[in-house]
Amino acid sequence: MVSNDEKMLKERIRHLLSYKKASVSDLTDNVTLQVRYRRQINGDAAVPFSTLYKILYMYHDISADWLILGEGSMQKADHVAPHIHHNNYNNQLAPGSTQTGPVAIGHDTVNVIRGREIEERDILIKQQAERIAELEKDKELLSGLLSAFTDKPK
Repeated sequence: MVSNDEKMLKERIRHLLSYKKASVSDLTDNVTLQVRYRRQINGDAAVPFSTLYKILYMYHDISADWLILGEGSMQKADHVAPHIHHNNYNNQLAPGSTQTGPVAIGHDTVNVIRGREIEERDILIKQQAERIAELEKDKELLSGLLSAFTDKPK
């Protein structure tokens, strides 16, 4: 079952893609990933950090606070055209938000995102190393069994 927070996150992602006149297919050329992203954004699958990172990486002008937390303005303050007045931000706010000005993603948020990416990468590397070690043990066991069956008794 999808939580209300997850539903709101998916709604913000769909709003962003609509705002950018983009589709889920524009996130990647890889057909397998396109299917995965569609399930995450339009279906019942959870939206993992890697997908959020991909979206924020592609759209540098989008606030991570808005996308992830639903707080502040959709666009970062440093990407907003100077002629746009504060009243126009109301169309870009998350539901229930009362902020009327732009909110930029801070360096701390960027560092947290990068830190999480590094942690996820390190976890994947550790899991892969463990799996390789398991496969090496299986290989040795199978090699021993094969030689036991193929060696001719003297």
